[in-house]
Parts: sequence; C-alpha cells; structure tokens
Amino acid sequence: MLMEYRDIDLAWTAGFIDGEGCLHIMKQKYKLASTGEIKYTHTVRLHIVQNNLEVLEHIRDTLGIHANIHKIKRSIETNRQCYTLNYNSSHAYKAIKLIEPYLVRKRPEARAILDFWKLGKLEMRTGRKPLPTEIWDIREWWYRKLQRMK
Repeated sequence: MLMEYRDIDLAWTAGFIDGEGCLHIMKQKYKLASTGEIKYTHTVRLHIVQNNLEVLEHIRDTLGIHANIHKIKRSIETNRQCYTLNYNSSHAYKAIKLIEPYLVRKRPEARAILDFWKLGKLEMRTGRKPLPTEIWDIREWWYRKLQRMK
C-alpha cells in the first residue's frame, strides 16, 4: 500500500528532525509577581535551526501546529542568514506525538518526552498553589533522564 502524501511529509519531517532538530525538556525560571520569589517549572521544546527558511515553513505546514520562526542574529562567522523554528509546551508535545512513529535516532527521546508529559501531568494547572511534590519529583526525574540521553 502506498503512503499518503501527509504520511510521506510527516516521515520526511521526522527524518529532518532526526538529523537537524532538538527535542528537550526545559527547566524555566520565573518570578512570582506578588512576592518576587523565584520559582521553576518544566516544559517541552522542539526546535530546528536552519539556513533555509522554506524548509522550516514546509515543516510547520506539514505539522499544522502553531510555531514561530525567528531570524537568528548573524555574526561575523555566519555566511548565511539562519532561522529557528520553535515549538513549545503543548505545541511541542503535539508535534512530537505526530512525528514519533517516523523517528529513528531521536525516537527514544521522543518517547521519553511523551512519557514525561503524561506521567508528569503537564496539563495540570495549580493556579497559585505549588505543584505537589510527587509531581515535581516525577518531572525532575524525566528532565534528568532526557539530559542523560543526549
């Protein structure tokens, strides 16, 4: 059976990300507006740096998920303009979920991120309450695990 065009584009996109992309869990620092206290949270990120803007636009169109493409500031060492395509948080999760079946090299990382999202309950919103310690510990474990996979 022939693959449909969407499957072919997703497979191509996964191959491109296998070679040029980065999947990771980020620990972000933020300051509480009310007290000025420094806190941390975890999130998922997928990004690709590339000097061909059309390729990044094709990837974004293929995935059909909102993402920003930014110009990277050129330096003396840079011959060509480079761009970065960034998927963050739930957008990154959805993109990784779409391409995971087609990944080769980064499949273990993708699966770790999908498990991190589910087991770390990243959909959980606590408002002003702190994250339960057991959830924080799960997220931190997956954060460290993915670092060791790199």
